[in-house]
Amino acid sequence: MLLIYHAVDIILLHYSVRIRLPIFFYPSFFFTENGSLLTWGEGDYNQLGRSRDETTWVYPDQMMGLDEKVVTQISCGAYHTLALTDLGEMYSCGYNQHGQLGLGDFAIHRLPEKIRSLDGRRVEIIASGWHHSMAVLDDGILYSWGYNEHGECGHGHRERNATPEIVGSLVGRRIVMIAGGQYHSLALDASGDLYSWGWNAYGELGLGSEDDRVRLAPERVDQFPECLALACGGRFSMVLQR
Repeated sequence: MLLIYHAVDIILLHYSVRIRLPIFFYPSFFFTENGSLLTWGEGDYNQLGRSRDETTWVYPDQMMGLDEKVVTQISCGAYHTLALTDLGEMYSCGYNQHGQLGLGDFAIHRLPEKIRSLDGRRVEIIASGWHHSMAVLDDGILYSWGYNEHGECGHGHRERNATPEIVGSLVGRRIVMIAGGQYHSLALDASGDLYSWGWNAYGELGLGSEDDRVRLAPERVDQFPECLALACGGRFSMVLQR
């Protein structure tokens, strides 16, 4: 899910801050203007990044392990969380059966950990689907990883992977926006070309049909040179035009 944020004033018991909230989805997390990440809600799979085993948190509190980081982007999957810092470093925590955390294993991680395979490169954009994750680096190249049974990672196959892998068919196109749905993904390049891939049972890929055939690699949908934002629901997609 690509999240677009707007700032609002809010007063909490421990925080009186101006925060930024996603406008497309009711959040279970937010980050303040100084980059502090706060989470709440269901924590059964440690997606909230807390040090205790309580499964429900009814009040926003700071995610552990990122208290000295300035968080600039956040994204949630079904049960995993992604965070990007001002240094271009990407962190993840939570459910990981399909490798969606990008940490090289399939174990649940209680606290956020840095995705080491991206060390030395700056991440610019992050997004998550239900059980897969994506990142665009500063060279405009798209990486994806995690659950891939329906081709939502765009690698031309259905195998899951626990570390970021380049979406090869989009190399040479500078990606500027991404979004992830339940089992599908979207990407927009700098020229305004929109691409989609993954499951298409409800026409969510926007390719003019609603057949159940998955697309294992990105296919061009249309051109949207005035696109302001992309978003995916579970089984639908949206483009915000100027």
